[in-house]
Amino acid sequence: MLRIGFVMACLALASFGSTRAATGTASGDANGIAAFQAAWQRVTNGQPDLPDPPALKQLAIYPYLVAARLSRDLTGPDAAEADSAIATFLARHAGQPVTRRLTTSWLRSLAARKDWPAFLLHYDAARADDALRCDRLEALIATHQTTGLVAKVTDAYLVGRDQPACAPAFAWLKAQGQLPDSLIARRAQLALEAGNGGFASALAAQLPPAQAAPIDRWADLLGDPAHALQQAVAQPEVAIPTAALEAGFSRLVRSDVDLAASLYPQLVAARKLDPDQARAFTRLLALGLAWDRRPEALQYFAKLGDTVDDPLTAQWRVRAALWAGDWQRVHDWIAAMPAALRGTDQWRYWEARSDTELGDQPGADAIYRGLASGNGYYAALAAWRMKQGFVPSASPLVDAPQLRAALAAQPGVIRAHELYEVDLSSLASVEWQVALAGVPSDERLQGIRLAYDWGWYAQAVATASGQGIFSAYELLYPLPYMNAVAAAAASSGLPKDWIYAVTRQESLYDPRAVSRSGALGLMQLLPSTAQATARRIGVALPDPSSGLFDPALNLELGAAHLGELVDLDDQRLIVALAGYNAGRRAAQRWLPATPRPADVWIENIPYNETRRYVRAILWHIVVFGWRETGQPQSLAALLQPVSAAEAG
Repeated sequence: MLRIGFVMACLALASFGSTRAATGTASGDANGIAAFQAAWQRVTNGQPDLPDPPALKQLAIYPYLVAARLSRDLTGPDAAEADSAIATFLARHAGQPVTRRLTTSWLRSLAARKDWPAFLLHYDAARADDALRCDRLEALIATHQTTGLVAKVTDAYLVGRDQPACAPAFAWLKAQGQLPDSLIARRAQLALEAGNGGFASALAAQLPPAQAAPIDRWADLLGDPAHALQQAVAQPEVAIPTAALEAGFSRLVRSDVDLAASLYPQLVAARKLDPDQARAFTRLLALGLAWDRRPEALQYFAKLGDTVDDPLTAQWRVRAALWAGDWQRVHDWIAAMPAALRGTDQWRYWEARSDTELGDQPGADAIYRGLASGNGYYAALAAWRMKQGFVPSASPLVDAPQLRAALAAQPGVIRAHELYEVDLSSLASVEWQVALAGVPSDERLQGIRLAYDWGWYAQAVATASGQGIFSAYELLYPLPYMNAVAAAAASSGLPKDWIYAVTRQESLYDPRAVSRSGALGLMQLLPSTAQATARRIGVALPDPSSGLFDPALNLELGAAHLGELVDLDDQRLIVALAGYNAGRRAAQRWLPATPRPADVWIENIPYNETRRYVRAILWHIVVFGWRETGQPQSLAALLQPVSAAEAG
């Protein structure tokens, strides 16, 4: 199964032909590129190889095809026959990225075949994952290299998660009489502290009842905190570590904040918590109430005193005060933040907002002017508050054609380009990163423009971010797929800059992007969402997965889905964006019964990812609008007050 995983990864990478809309010329011959794709497809489909034409062999990435074939040969019953060829290949390409996946695949095959001498000879600690590290322990045991091994196996054992691959090594440890109950209990404790209650209970089953009982109680607090905490109140004589109660309470405030609030005073009293212990529960309850946008959050935050120790609490108590419209507390609690946090654009903006509400408009305007001279969401908000249009502060990247040509001639960059052209972007990224790490900084800077010239916009943005470049807007906010975006805008009724903004945030223009949740393509649509949207607008969706890699279809369906959300949410884009990211049901839960200012509502979105998402897209809209028109931009139309009554 481990070896099959590599083949499946290759299949995912190789499926479908190139959909590049690159602006540059491929570094490899077009015939060679086509031949590579056809040959790679045969490997991933398990078909026999055909003779390789000269144009294919001349590609800089030809070794990747050879490596894929060698990896494939490891999956059959005659895997050992590939060992010699793999050893030769790895020696020839030592240190190159092309060896990484093949090395892992080979080591897993050697481990499965129990060829421990060869495994140890070729083991690479720098590239090993947990499973291979476990295999190495087994290899050392099998080859009788056990000096000092007890300590190494013990280190591997003492982690708070299951490691099935280490089972043989752990069995050896037990056979050596080196797995006492105390060690099992220590691992169970690590599992509890990591939140893995089920695994901790499985470990507790190996212990005597007296040792297992406290572990099981803690695990119960993680698995069913409501019941376990009620029992803790009803049976105060049963010893439970305060840390275990705190872990359970932390989970309860997320799932049932009302029950947590009712149990809070009972826990403090029944468990005779001292002031410091009670403070930890107060903090958790305050946070839970703030995430649920409850007015009671303020009274619990107030119990913590003027100074709080952690940034999470410092920020959420200000958000709770914003939601409640308690501007004095907003002002005071921002002032009490750690200096580094207080000095960020985010909290300077809210300091200015509190100044306005407390009657210090000159102080607010001074902050707004400073913010509006910069870039980002809060800079655009500052201009909005001053009733001014906003122009991003652009810093064009110096164009150095000679340096860019030198970079493009680097062997690793050539390989990255060819891999990108054949739709192996993840492999291309590795080659790119290794190549750029070895060049001077001024040459590395030109990598931004080089990736842009190829149409590899995701890599252009990543390369820029890695070098602290964020305002070279002509390169970092490109406008590809213009005809498809215009068509999607026309059919959905949405502005083009909205569609571009969502596309940039969702996929960084990668038409083949796939998220962990299975969302696909430019606008990251789940197949189920795409199918339902297609039915509603009368568009044929030939395949619920592969069809979404077509840029035009993905943009059409993504824009239609966003447009439907905008209509359902009474033209409130910010609510629709929250629903696009987190699901409409979640976004509806966050709507207040009475109107809240749009900036306050966004700041109080409880999901960190969704809050960042809405802020980022509003900023993208500003930049795209400015790029398209050259005119100052305003978010005023998108920042109307929000309430439940305004949504359909």
